[in-house]
Amino acid sequence: MPSELSSNDVTEEYLIRLTAISEMQMKISQALQQLVILMQMPSESVLEVLRTVLAPIVQDMNLVNQVMQDHLHDHPVALPKE
Repeated sequence: MPSELSSNDVTEEYLIRLTAISEMQMKISQALQQLVILMQMPSESVLEVLRTVLAPIVQDMNLVNQVMQDHLHDHPVALPKE
């Protein structure tokens, strides 16, 4: 992999990550809808349901954060001077 990415490569990488985030948001929305249903059942432990729903979200967001930090570390972006 070359040390410098072209603008098209950066754009493509950004769109891939944005698509992954969008798909994750759809999964989160579905999980939250299920959470609402489960919370209405008195026999269901609300805290267990919350843990089951939120733990994967936190892991995924931590992964996205780490990947973005690594990318910015490896490919610093020069900010425009005012």
